[in-house]
Amino acid sequence: MIKETILKAHIISPGIAIGKTFLVTEPSTVVDEKHEINVETELQRFDKQVNHIASELSELFLRITKEVDVKDAEIIQTHQMILADEGFKEKVINLISEEFIPVEAAVERVMNNFSQRLATSSNEYMRERAIDFIDLAKYFKSQSIEKLGIPEEKIDKDTILIVGELFPSIVLACKRLATKGILVESAAPTSHAAILARSFGIPVLVGPPDVSRLISNGTQIIIDAYKGSITLNPKSQTLNRYKERLKAVRQTSQDHKRIKKLPAKTVDGTKISVGVNIERLDELHLFSPADIDELGLFRTEFLFMFDQTNFPSLEQQVRWYEKIVKHMNGKPVTFRVLDVGGDKFLPYFSMGKQSNPYLGLRAHRVFQYHPEILETQLRAILQAAQFGPVRILYPMINNLEEIEYLDGILSRVETKGAEFKVGIMVETPASVFMIRELIQHVDFVSIGTNDLVQYTLTVDRNNENVMPFYQPFHPLILRMLKQVVDAAANNDKPVSLCGEIASDPRWTPLLLGLGFRSLSMAPLLIPPIKKQILSLDIETCRALAEKTLATNYVSDVEQYINEFFSRKKNKNVKSEDNI
Repeated sequence: MIKETILKAHIISPGIAIGKTFLVTEPSTVVDEKHEINVETELQRFDKQVNHIASELSELFLRITKEVDVKDAEIIQTHQMILADEGFKEKVINLISEEFIPVEAAVERVMNNFSQRLATSSNEYMRERAIDFIDLAKYFKSQSIEKLGIPEEKIDKDTILIVGELFPSIVLACKRLATKGILVESAAPTSHAAILARSFGIPVLVGPPDVSRLISNGTQIIIDAYKGSITLNPKSQTLNRYKERLKAVRQTSQDHKRIKKLPAKTVDGTKISVGVNIERLDELHLFSPADIDELGLFRTEFLFMFDQTNFPSLEQQVRWYEKIVKHMNGKPVTFRVLDVGGDKFLPYFSMGKQSNPYLGLRAHRVFQYHPEILETQLRAILQAAQFGPVRILYPMINNLEEIEYLDGILSRVETKGAEFKVGIMVETPASVFMIRELIQHVDFVSIGTNDLVQYTLTVDRNNENVMPFYQPFHPLILRMLKQVVDAAANNDKPVSLCGEIASDPRWTPLLLGLGFRSLSMAPLLIPPIKKQILSLDIETCRALAEKTLATNYVSDVEQYINEFFSRKKNKNVKSEDNI
């Protein structure tokens, strides 16, 4: 009897898939260049292929934008732009004419050159774009954008594809063939292919190294892209359990469409403000302003990181921020000012060598050397504030001098007619212990628990080796959160929480019990958090918080939360572990 095996995996696109594997073997990337060609014939063939692929791309774009947002289909537009680029065409034509190589070899060489240059970029976004060029080269070899050598006669609707890299073309093929899901060896969560997979609702996991060698063709597997696991040769009990989960997920999806439109009120009528955290303009379509209370956190640094070769101009930033403020239709927008350093860098701006970037030159410390960067950004934000209320958020604040320095830069900016407030991110131990003093100098505070946990517990949250020590449920973290909430209440200042824990339904009762009345999260997580809020009452949540604040052990906190959920009468609302 074949043993059931469970492997860990990274989530790219959420969902559950049950099926049998099919390994998609990549055709050789080497095109034969060693045969004689007729240059004129090859040039005509190149022109014909460009026109044919461009036509297919246009048809595909029109077709898939009927199913997903236009921004999610932008990979098609990217490929169209590359095809139309005169520089690309000139390079291919020169290779054919001067080195006497066929179309496919010339295109592949040009694309590989582009791809290799992007792959070595210090900018993560640019590295992820490298795959777009490789994918387009495949179209020329297959002479089709939807038939890429996948033996369709061997694939049915119960198939889970195993591939080396997640190309957009693979996602499109998976959608067209209605396969269950995709298991890959390599993929970036912000790549065009990943975005497309999420839009289509195709579950995608990145498996362990050499996953294509670990799993043979025809193996029955379950990919759980909620928990990040792959189950090989599942037992009948496991299969039945996952089939029931699939039914529950489909029902939950229908419930979420209804719930996300409801106001977030507890059973006893306490209103909870629900906001969204985003970082790109193409995320605006992921939510309706009518379904939320605010845009709780816009991470502006990502606008500076992607598709930029220099700092964006005042005019460009005004266009960005105006679009966001207008989209919110009168509801407040919180702009976190440029927060680079740590794990976020600008390819065109050197901050010098830093042995420990998280404790080095980052966030507002950059403005101590370059105040003009912040001044331009503040000027743009306040121009956008003519169209709706904005909140300016200073990150990584530790003392009053830092607030006063940043306010000094703000004082040089024209604010006439702008409706705005100024606040700070509480994300270091220093800001927690100074909160009673700091809060008197700002209009609001927002807690960033991701960094707060990291800095308080001295744990790198990006280091898998120490992940067990990254403990948001640590009693000290809970006491710090309570300290900030109480200081805000005593000074009649609003406080919100925008870290990852705000997105976790397991945390919701504890956060409400600690006194939070404003939570901000990723757009897709609004429905489960609202669903949780709708099932809670404040007194029960407060009792849970008091119990957790009294203990000194992480294990106790986790036990109290588990007991809370096991006692809950509403069985339709479950902790994250049971989603």
